[in-house]
This record gives sequence, structure tokens and C-alpha cells, in this order.
Amino acid sequence: MNTLVTTYYEDPDYLEKYIEYNFQEDVFSHLIIVDDASSKFPAKKVLTKFKNENISLYEIKEDIGFNSHAARNLAATQCKTEWATFLDVDHILTSETFDDIIRFVELEENEWLWFGDNQFMIPSKYFLAAGGYDERLNGYRWGTFLIQDRLDKLFSREMLNPCNSTLLTRTLKGMPGITRQSEEQMKKNKAKEAEIRINSSTNPLDWHKHKMLTFEWNKICL
Repeated sequence: MNTLVTTYYEDPDYLEKYIEYNFQEDVFSHLIIVDDASSKFPAKKVLTKFKNENISLYEIKEDIGFNSHAARNLAATQCKTEWATFLDVDHILTSETFDDIIRFVELEENEWLWFGDNQFMIPSKYFLAAGGYDERLNGYRWGTFLIQDRLDKLFSREMLNPCNSTLLTRTLKGMPGITRQSEEQMKKNKAKEAEIRINSSTNPLDWHKHKMLTFEWNKICL
């Protein structure tokens, strides 16, 4: 069983297309959406169009800027299936990729599947074993490389060719709703991740010293 996971912020058009194209119930048994404190266009309004008991919505209470990685942590802790597929709201999967996902659910122990930049499928227990995304980077728009490092230390990564059957394509013009940051701020954020990454312990037991879910959140009734 496989749960599809995405995070959302102020972009109803993307979320509608995402659900229409990606939530194929012969591939995914459940969809978890985490709304990163949208105030203008909350995800709940979008989901009134989709009457499906296999869709769950969670909401982060405070908008601190970019908090997508912490939102993914929340989704992982609520995932009830063996596998979780983390896919951003501005991506769709091709039919070939759906076939690959079904095939890779039969992966051997200690493997996870990488689609492309921060898009991946992994046994839920592996994600949690690696400590999830480091929430010291909440609001920084970085942290991807750090969790990749940790997962690669523990498990074997299978990679799909992003230029072939697993191409992830945008469905709409323009960027989805994300917190915009200046180039200077982005450089500082990248440096912050590099600092934490360099000083990060190689001992998996230390990865859990930094708590997950360091923010307030609710489950939204649909």
C-alpha cells in the first residue's frame, strides 16, 4: 500500500490538477495533503470538489514562510501505509512513472526510489528512521541534501531517469504558491543548511535529538 503526499500553499489550480492527474487509486491507496497555513486560498475549499474518504487534510497553524519540509514530516507521521510517495504539488506523473511505482513497491529490503529533485518514494519507516527533515531549517527553503545524506547512509537508493519515462512535468504556467525570498536570503539559507550538514552526526541515533513536529497543526474534517 502506498500513500501519495504533497504540501500546499495558496494555489488551488495546482492542487486541483495534482489530484486529478496524480491520485490514481490503483496506484495510491491514500492521499495526504498538508496545507502550510494558507490564508487566502485554503486547501479545504479545493477539496470540497473531491468527495473521497481516502483524502486526508492537515493544516499548519502559523505561516512562518517556507515550511514545506516540516509539512512533509507531519504527513509521514500520519501515514498508515508501508510506502509514502513525496511529490510536490507542481508535478504530475506520466503513465510510465505510475508503472514504475507499482513495480518498485516490490523492491527488496533497504531500498528507496528517487524520481528527481526532492521527489521520491520510500517505506514510511525508513523516512522516520532517518529523523525526517531537520526542522532547525524550518523557514529556510533548504534541507533536501541533508535528508538525502541520511537516507543514503542507511539505505540503497534506486534512481529513475528523469529524461525518460519518469519525466515530471508542470501542468500550469507559472510557479505554484511558494514563499518568495531574495537571492541574498537564499544564499544565507543555503549556507545554513551547509553548516548543519557538515556538522551533522553520522550516527543515526543522533538524528532524533532534534524533534519533529515543532509547530502547531490540526487535522481538518472534510
